Amino acid sequence: MKKIFSCLAAIGCLTMLLTACNNSEDTTADVVLGQYKGIEVTVPGVEEVTEEDIDNEIRNVLIEEGKSTTETLESGTVADGDTVNIDYVGKVDGVAFDNGSDTDFDLTIGSNQFIDGFESSLIGKEIGSTVDIDVTFPDPYQNNPDLAGQPAVFTVTIHSAQRTVVPDLTDELVQEISEEDTTVADYRETIRAQLQQENENIQQSNTALTIWTTVKNNATVNNYPQEDVQAYIDDMTEYYTSYASAFGMELSEFLETYMGSSMDEFNTQAETYAKDAVAEELIIQAIAQQENLTITDEEYQEGLQNYATAYSYESTEEFENDYGKEVIQQRLLADKVIQFVVDQAVVHLEGSN
Repeated sequence: MKKIFSCLAAIGCLTMLLTACNNSEDTTADVVLGQYKGIEVTVPGVEEVTEEDIDNEIRNVLIEEGKSTTETLESGTVADGDTVNIDYVGKVDGVAFDNGSDTDFDLTIGSNQFIDGFESSLIGKEIGSTVDIDVTFPDPYQNNPDLAGQPAVFTVTIHSAQRTVVPDLTDELVQEISEEDTTVADYRETIRAQLQQENENIQQSNTALTIWTTVKNNATVNNYPQEDVQAYIDDMTEYYTSYASAFGMELSEFLETYMGSSMDEFNTQAETYAKDAVAEELIIQAIAQQENLTITDEEYQEGLQNYATAYSYESTEEFENDYGKEVIQQRLLADKVIQFVVDQAVVHLEGSN
């Protein structure tokens, strides 16, 4: 399948499949717009960067730059981030359940591979010991609905732990990993600024999503063009069928094994997704018509370049050949419409007067 990219880049988290819907027609019969200008929302402010945030980012950079080492521990206690080699047996009411046991399993603490409480309960436990861990399966639990909400006990033997050892940051290390900074103090300020910008971007994206969700909720969709709905369903089905094939499975078997879902449930979810996607298309087009918003040649070329760069294409021509000019124009129009709505909104920060 072609790559998926966001048709709502202004929001950054509403990702839709690249399905070329027929949005050139008048949509007034399909959707009635509610208020979309002057939307008032109250949102959290920008999260401040802490010293711990900076420490964690520097640790990650040092690991990525190959400045860390790994040591194998056969004594001591388990720490967050360790990769432990374990045997485990899970029981409910004293009886082992299917797929609840394994031997010689490598588990990274903090990876969230296991249900809540399992990994965190291993922190501080003695390497070389056997311990019982009390957990409760989530409800619902798609991997095994019969276990949903059930308390369980896992008997875990901790054979060893691999730990990443990261050196303390020095001026010499800074000069190796940074092209600009030469001291620890300067580098920490650079990291602080980068993280603060990331937090601001997240806050802006979340604000835009809140505004757009309000616009969607204010609109009334009277008709979902079936051709467009089916196009989204087909794309979603194709995507998951391809994914299942990579596991050597039919779609129905993949859904049952890895998602705890039946084909009927999948089809229902696919239709819900498709109608939501079509509703967004209709609302976007209706606002564009109402406000006479279009994409100029200059805006198209600039947007094309931005998309190609963001999705690691070697050239704009390659990106355009993959997706087609009409679809890209629709995506750019969606960006423009949502940015228009965001610019018209009134935003209040939580806790401010």
